[in-house]
Amino acid sequence: MALVMLAFLPLVVLEVNTATELERRAAQNAREEAMRLSRLCASNQRALIDSARQLLTVLAQTEGIQRQYNGECQVLFQKLLAQNPIFAMIGVADLQGDIACSAPQSLGVANVADHPFFQRALKSGKFSIGDYAVHRQTGRSILHMALPIFNETGEVTGVVYVGLDLRAMSEFGTRVTLPKGGSLSMVGPDDVVLVRFPDPERWIGKQATQGVMSSAVPPQSNEGFVEAEGVDRQERIYAINRIEAPGIGSLYVSVGISKKEAYAAFHKQLRDQLLTMGGIAFLALAGVWTLGRSGIVHPARHLAGVARGLSAGHLDVRSKLQGGEFGEIGEAFNQMAETLSRRIAELNQAQYDLRHAHDELELRVEERTQELHRARERLVDAIENLEAGFVMFGPDERLVICNQTFRTMFVICADVIAPGIGFEDILREFVRRGGRFDDVDDMEQWMHDRIAFFRQADSREFDQKLNGRWIRVSDHRMRDGGVVSLRTDVTNLKEAQETLILRDRAIASVVSGVLITDPTQPDNPIVDLNPAFERMTGYSREEALGRNCRFLQGPDSDPEAVAVIRDAIDEVHECQTVIKNYRKDGTPFWNEIKITPVRDPATGKAMHFVGVLTDVTDRITSQTALERVLAELHRSNQELEQFAYMVSHDLQEPLRMVASYTQLLERRYKDQLDATAREFIGYAVDGAQRMQGFIQDILQYSRVGTHGRPFERLEVGPLVRRALENLRVAIEEKNAEVVCGKMPEVEADPVQLGQLFQNLIGNALKFAGTERVRIEIAATKQDGVWQFAIRDNGIGIGPEDLERIFVIFQRLHTRQEYQGSGIGLAICKRIVERHGGRIWVESEPGKGSSFYFTIPERHEERASPIPI
Repeated sequence: MALVMLAFLPLVVLEVNTATELERRAAQNAREEAMRLSRLCASNQRALIDSARQLLTVLAQTEGIQRQYNGECQVLFQKLLAQNPIFAMIGVADLQGDIACSAPQSLGVANVADHPFFQRALKSGKFSIGDYAVHRQTGRSILHMALPIFNETGEVTGVVYVGLDLRAMSEFGTRVTLPKGGSLSMVGPDDVVLVRFPDPERWIGKQATQGVMSSAVPPQSNEGFVEAEGVDRQERIYAINRIEAPGIGSLYVSVGISKKEAYAAFHKQLRDQLLTMGGIAFLALAGVWTLGRSGIVHPARHLAGVARGLSAGHLDVRSKLQGGEFGEIGEAFNQMAETLSRRIAELNQAQYDLRHAHDELELRVEERTQELHRARERLVDAIENLEAGFVMFGPDERLVICNQTFRTMFVICADVIAPGIGFEDILREFVRRGGRFDDVDDMEQWMHDRIAFFRQADSREFDQKLNGRWIRVSDHRMRDGGVVSLRTDVTNLKEAQETLILRDRAIASVVSGVLITDPTQPDNPIVDLNPAFERMTGYSREEALGRNCRFLQGPDSDPEAVAVIRDAIDEVHECQTVIKNYRKDGTPFWNEIKITPVRDPATGKAMHFVGVLTDVTDRITSQTALERVLAELHRSNQELEQFAYMVSHDLQEPLRMVASYTQLLERRYKDQLDATAREFIGYAVDGAQRMQGFIQDILQYSRVGTHGRPFERLEVGPLVRRALENLRVAIEEKNAEVVCGKMPEVEADPVQLGQLFQNLIGNALKFAGTERVRIEIAATKQDGVWQFAIRDNGIGIGPEDLERIFVIFQRLHTRQEYQGSGIGLAICKRIVERHGGRIWVESEPGKGSSFYFTIPERHEERASPIPI
């Protein structure tokens, strides 16, 4: 009996080892399959949350959502729900929680201020997830997700939110091949079941076993295992994955495989083997009991060898014993080997089936990925078709996506703008290739400032000028640190704004009154006016608008001026006239009005008339007074001219008599007079002669403006030569050297211009120094004016006397030193001024003088000055 038991010992050891290995393999396979499915489910749930996050990010940056345009966002939300059945609802609320827009449209629920998702989004300023909730209208189990809406200045203006349909999320379990008795679930931080398959309607919203999921995942890992009883009271092996959920902490996704089903194959095999071994043991003992010990040793050794081979894993080993109990035992060994081979084949087939299921699952994941890819392509296509330049940078400042419009704006470096390039690299390449903005002088400094601003600033908007176009840059920093930027061409808007601002400022700032009338309305009423019109007329804007401008006219307004205005309006053409109008207080004023029609470019019809009103009352009054003064001056000039002629004629005659009779007295009584008497007679004759010369000079000075000849086109050269000929005696006495350059043609009075040269050259000869006299005469043209110069090397003039010498009767020397009346240069000044020019002198004592005067090449003769 002991030998029999000893023979069965290897078989028992083999059976125990085999059972242990099968149990370990079953547990390991169950864990691996559960973790694989858990990771797949967690990845799907993360993708859903990320999809919700991306959708909310795009919606929060959509202008229609930011402005809460109810009509636009209602249509958009309905389309999004139709395309994404995973979302149970989409909405946007203001800061008070009032729902501005939602889909499905809110019925009876108008405020979400008490919802955790709304409060968390406002508090954190980031993407947030709410608690489990049941939609009040649809009764659907949902998980809210929300994102704040920021305006251009970075202030929160509202919250956009979506509700994920938890039952729809649970339907993912139908696409995952779970083992029999398996389960898929997701719980929140408060252990409320959010996703459950199977039976989502039964378990979603129920409380799970407290703390089981969170305690099974180590802090340093996102995965873990636990064997526990589920909400349906079944023992399972759970593979758990943790998902970070902003606002509520963590979500836990678990896939449970029933322990009963996981170990079913093992238990059945173990039971069969134990029964087989029990039967074999019973038969062996019976054989031993009946046959005795003599026929056992050899067969037992043979069976022990077979058992050792099977224990070593050689399942192809078979017993060769036939007949008898040992033969049966050998056959049992052979059956056991066949059973083990079959079980292994079944396990291999099961592994194959698992791999096939895994492949199908990967195919479904790939299909879902392709759907997401197509959705992304639609989004990219929409971005590409934007008229504005669109660009998105990730948190690492590298380009994620941009459209062709953005590349066109930076065409100089468009070839390097591709996903992955850094923001700073784009700017540096743009500057390196010679790119510059029109309103930036130092591009290097601008680049450094722009990079610093990009890294430090939050949402912002500014304008910059590139290639003659104004680009409005609107940057928005996302919660993850990335930046979304829109670049819109606002050149036309800028130009229109600047034109309107300039027009309004110009119209408001002009002194003249401006009014605009509308001829398309009955009686051509005033539709706009400026403040100057109100000040000029005394009528306020409200009093004048809508009335015809005839209300300014009075009974004594000039009919001809009124007719001019009426004809211009009826025939649609410009006109300008002066008319007498009346202010609100009844006081009259003279109004110079210019009317200009504004036509429709398409039809040519008059759209408006613009009237510019200028108060010319002072001008008309001054003009009337001036006409009276001019008439009086004309009469006075004639009287003064007659008086000057009479004085010069009547004074010269007595002076000639005094001089003649004094000279006659000297000749007749020369021998009878002593030297003193003759000296006194000389003084009298000299005084009379000087008085005659003085009177002649005054008469000549007074006639410069009244007795001049009309201007004519003439050559200056002959006039200079005639003046030199008249001064020939003085030139020869001084042994002077006169150099004259080429002279031009001008419009002038030939007599007065010749006198001008003769006076200036005569002065140069009179005030000569000790050196030989040298006189230079030259002419140069400057901006349509001929500038003449007469330079000498005489005694010169002190700086304090440079202006005084042109004043009448001003002398710098005594009569004993230099003869003259002090009128010559004053006459020169009047001659030059009559010709529309000016005269001046540059000089230093002892170094000579340079007299300059200008004569316009062509001009109209100026009004004659009033004679003295």
